[in-house]
Amino acid sequence: MATLWQNGIQLPKPPARPSFLLQDSPRATSELLNLWLQTQPQVPSSGAAAAVRPDVRFGYTLQPLLQQAIYHWQQMQPAAEAADLMVVILVCRQSNSYTSASSNRLPPVDINIHISAAHRPYPHAAVSVAVVGPPRHLPEAKDSHWVQDRRPLEERLPVGAAEGLLATLDGKLLEGLVTNLFVVTGAADGSAVQVQTAAVQQGVLGGVMRRQVIEACHQLHLPVLEEAPAISDRHLWQEAFVTNCVRQIQPVSRITCDG
Repeated sequence: MATLWQNGIQLPKPPARPSFLLQDSPRATSELLNLWLQTQPQVPSSGAAAAVRPDVRFGYTLQPLLQQAIYHWQQMQPAAEAADLMVVILVCRQSNSYTSASSNRLPPVDINIHISAAHRPYPHAAVSVAVVGPPRHLPEAKDSHWVQDRRPLEERLPVGAAEGLLATLDGKLLEGLVTNLFVVTGAADGSAVQVQTAAVQQGVLGGVMRRQVIEACHQLHLPVLEEAPAISDRHLWQEAFVTNCVRQIQPVSRITCDG
């Protein structure tokens, strides 16, 4: 069961999954959340990066609309069926509006909120991943156009691969199609361990789980290198894993690289 709201108004008969929102909106910014406190600050910054709503005050507009939608969801669900929620927020400019680039007035937007129960279909067993393409155009924003852009890359995935990786021409691994990538280097006996992941400045989305992994490493006094891992250094890797809010932390057993 799901609910769909637009600008605080509940829409009838929403689809069970929110993918239609991302597919039908050619230019918007979205957030898939299940760690709201950590993710909330990313919504206005993501909108600014996508040139949809460049205003830090936007969070104050979103908050009451989200509270309304979640409260309504909770009232609809029996207590015994309480579960984590998957919330997809899509912010897009209204199609019939125009704001001059030189204007100080904020562009009018539609705020769509889709809520459904969060299902975690991904097991914690190790998965295979493969390099499928170059860096994306707008990594700093959750741009809904990426849903369409990544389809050809998903079609390149070899049989059995659960995620595609994006890499630079010189063989630096940046991120997954919907995940962040980490590798662990060091001696086989556990000495000189270092956790490595691409820096945000190198063109990756600074995901919530990515940030939490880095914070956990700091608390455990594990050194973190924010530098894209080089494919040529893969003989030094002891472990690898991908992260996002749905998969959380998922081990990687194999990385397939062309050439």
